[in-house]
Amino acid sequence: MKILVTGANGFIGRQVVNQSNELIPALRTKHKGLFADAVYYDELGTMTDWSHLLPGIDVIIHLAGVTHNSPITLEELQKVNIRATIHLAKEAAIAGVRRFVFVSSIGVNGNSSLDISFTPDSIPKPHNIYSELKLATEKELSDTCVALALELVIVRPPLVYGPNALGNFALLTKWIKYVGVLPFGNVHNKKDFISVFNLADFLLV
Repeated sequence: MKILVTGANGFIGRQVVNQSNELIPALRTKHKGLFADAVYYDELGTMTDWSHLLPGIDVIIHLAGVTHNSPITLEELQKVNIRATIHLAKEAAIAGVRRFVFVSSIGVNGNSSLDISFTPDSIPKPHNIYSELKLATEKELSDTCVALALELVIVRPPLVYGPNALGNFALLTKWIKYVGVLPFGNVHNKKDFISVFNLADFLLV
């Protein structure tokens, strides 16, 4: 089985690629030299030429995109995180790819579930622009893949931790490094986490 991993240079993507030497890292041209066996595209958008990368590919694990803390416009976010994803799915179906694995976010479910854990059947309640765009991508991607008979898997990871983690986990580790003792003794909320190594293994499975 040939698996193409987009966004292979990212925090999660690097670990996915490290799980097996048979995975094919797909990167933007500006990242040339990061992986010896990588393949490249010029830009992530609606005009991206995937034709030379997809023949013979069985599965795509799609991690490429713009993160929630990127300083770009809403239009650019929509272009990269929604329309570029749909374009890739269409090109994948044309090339004969069988399965498309889209890594979304638990933020699609909301910021809090109170005393009830989120499940796949929970009603989505995205709490910021990033998660709203993830949900919009999920919906359009689902419709597109049904129409094209492309098998779709959507994964909504909780907070991902590990070496060189980004976002809130990176901020927490900085606090621990510089403060040492954090005043969280009276905080009783519960939150799921997942190791980047376990998530990478799960995505590969």
